[in-house]
Amino acid sequence: MLRVRLVIFLAILLSCAGCGSRGASAPAVTPAPPPQPAEPMPVEPLREPPATTKSVEETPVLPDLPADPPAALSQPPAESTAAPAATADLLHESFADAAGSIRWNRDGVKSFEGPLSDRTIYFFNGPPEDGPLVMRIVEDNAIKGPDEQPGVLALTWQEIPPKLSYSGITYLGGRTGEDRLTLPPLKLAKTAEDLRPFRLKFRHKAVNESRTEPISLSVGCRFEPMLGDSFAKRVDLGNFTATGEWGTFDMSLAEGTNAEALLAAIANENPTSFKVVWAQAGKLADYQAGDTLLIDDIVISSDMPE
Repeated sequence: MLRVRLVIFLAILLSCAGCGSRGASAPAVTPAPPPQPAEPMPVEPLREPPATTKSVEETPVLPDLPADPPAALSQPPAESTAAPAATADLLHESFADAAGSIRWNRDGVKSFEGPLSDRTIYFFNGPPEDGPLVMRIVEDNAIKGPDEQPGVLALTWQEIPPKLSYSGITYLGGRTGEDRLTLPPLKLAKTAEDLRPFRLKFRHKAVNESRTEPISLSVGCRFEPMLGDSFAKRVDLGNFTATGEWGTFDMSLAEGTNAEALLAAIANENPTSFKVVWAQAGKLADYQAGDTLLIDDIVISSDMPE
């Protein structure tokens, strides 16, 4: 009986072994390759969330106010009653202390007479032709100014040649560097409009005792930096007419021409000081030997707020 059961068991095993070969054969399955070790992912360090930044103009910082502000803060601000900035004199030269100092220019040869001057004044001229050129500057302590007090600056064309392309004087201020026309506020000017607050003012008169007809001198006025080729960097303030009566010259630097050249010189070359120039203008034939230009009360002012 045991033998029969063993035979049946073996028959069942053999029949089961052939089951996989019956019907449609199953596709072969390619075994998956063993998994590769994964590359470690970089771990980004923890960060604070970025703060939103704004410019001061976008987010003005306001002071903390109490929960119930006082009545004064709750009222609209009162209109300002402050007076506008007063005009400040950067230079005021009256020549009231003139002591009679004399400078000569004889065909380019310079000489001095009398007491030493505390002011710096230079001649300039083109080459005289067909005759001598003699010019004189006197810090005159006898001629009266427009205030009827003695003390003026007097420029005389003592002798004039038939041909002279240009001539005149430059006024630089005091004798020492610190007393020159340094004008620090002017060095901040960047545009023509920035020049508007700066004004040059002076009194003028022409005299010549040898003339029989009324005197009338055309004189050019310029404002220049103390730099090389200063003429090219000038502000040209035009011509004025000096007569036998005291007149007044008063102009803003913004009213002159060639202002951009001065501004470029200020920005790029930083002049240490400036100068005022008076020069012959018009026709040379209108000038006669002995013609004298009187200058008094030179004022350079600015009404820029401090």
